[in-house]
Amino acid sequence: LDRERATPAEAPPDCFLLALDHLQLKPNERQLLQDIAQRAALPEPAAMLLSPENLMSAYERATSDAGRSIPRRNLNAICETLFGAALPAAKTSPHNNEPTTDIPAKPDAV
Repeated sequence: LDRERATPAEAPPDCFLLALDHLQLKPNERQLLQDIAQRAALPEPAAMLLSPENLMSAYERATSDAGRSIPRRNLNAICETLFGAALPAAKTSPHNNEPTTDIPAKPDAV
């Protein structure tokens, strides 16, 4: 019996990379946003491109660990380009003065 081989399902498009392509950012700007998305471990990195608040939230998550330095001025310039506005002020928790984030981290792989 000849059985058709099951073809693997096509992977869904990477919305983040598609958005970066569409925005036609400079290579260094694109790399900065990719670094932030990776360090922040965002489940849907394209969400950080929807608003200045989401971009700031991703930045705070990406820089929350000691030794993770990303110049805010570079990201602020990108924010100005994308949204016509500066990054919002950093959010801090009233309990521990730590940055808070609105975008959840990726769940750990099982």
